[in-house]
Amino acid sequence: MSAQALAPTQNNEIHISDIEQFYYDDLLNEFKTDQTYNKSLLGIEKWIQSNYSLFGAWKSPNKVKLAVQRLIANYCYANYQHFSKIYVSPISSDIAFETNDAIINIDSKTVSETGNKGDFRSLFFSPNQASFNHKGFGNALSSSNTYPGMPINFAIPPIDPSTKKPILTFFIMYKYFDNGTSFSWFRNEEEPNVKFICIPNGDLSNLFNNDLGIKGAKTYNYEKIPNPLGGNDIFHTLPLSHTFSNNSFKVEVGDRVGWYVPNNNETWLPYPTDKPKEYRRTLSAQTCRIQFSNLKTRYDSKSNTWDAVNTWQI
Repeated sequence: MSAQALAPTQNNEIHISDIEQFYYDDLLNEFKTDQTYNKSLLGIEKWIQSNYSLFGAWKSPNKVKLAVQRLIANYCYANYQHFSKIYVSPISSDIAFETNDAIINIDSKTVSETGNKGDFRSLFFSPNQASFNHKGFGNALSSSNTYPGMPINFAIPPIDPSTKKPILTFFIMYKYFDNGTSFSWFRNEEEPNVKFICIPNGDLSNLFNNDLGIKGAKTYNYEKIPNPLGGNDIFHTLPLSHTFSNNSFKVEVGDRVGWYVPNNNETWLPYPTDKPKEYRRTLSAQTCRIQFSNLKTRYDSKSNTWDAVNTWQI
């Protein structure tokens, strides 16, 4: 089921929606069909395969992340026909550039089949990678209580303050196989190894009822307080044995069950998730997860549908 409930009707919504659809389809065609680009992807695979022994001192288990970022950046900056200039804002995705009528953000994600393959089943992204105005998520465990939800504070503005151009957010994901002795792009005739996704611009948020179906977060932002012993600030914590005030109530935020204190608008979640040792005052979600099905089907101004999630194989 699509998270988009309404087709754009206001002039600004129609304008942004049309631009978003145009650049999504245009970039999709480039990434899928450009032979030079796709030969370079195969070149990355071959180089890592042939030089696997050089990664013995490589600290990161992801051997391909940087190479893919460089490839996408080089392709967009050197070859994309609508490229105008580099986007100078540091609040952006890995690749960010201007066209004559938009700011394009493209974030690349490389996912290991043998390590973190679950990250290929849903989209995870951080606050500096989207402009969507999302309502809080989570719910009270008692029907008699109302929980405003865990805030999600995305940092990118829908419209760039300097150029007045809409900022568009795209993600391209590649799945690879690395068993510790060899590397390749993940290949299975029944499964894709590439996904291209669009997160709606923030000024289209009301068309989605300000909700993309976020059910949980990979990371959270926790409140810190001054360290009484000096040095760096420390997290604001409470013991798991703490007794919350009488008007407090239990809430479920993602995969965690914690407490909400209405008087102070405070949410306290157990930390860490698997074997909690304490409660932490939790301020907002950081890296969020969205199901692809909530992003796929979009509506244009004539209520025709278009796909904002596409998959294929290298």
